[in-house]
Amino acid sequence: MRPLSPDFPWTPLSPLSPGGPVEPFGPCGPTGPVMPLSPLSPAGPLIPFSPC
Repeated sequence: MRPLSPDFPWTPLSPLSPGGPVEPFGPCGPTGPVMPLSPLSPAGPLIPFSPC
């Protein structure tokens, strides 16, 4: 399942998440270095992006 976002594509989920892969982002976020995880993920509120 791939939850829909009204604002941006989903980043890859945390390795701790059972949700599986989602639509990937590029190496840099559109607005900052972190982004909320999918609501389906219990791993935590934020996940860091890879270095630009």
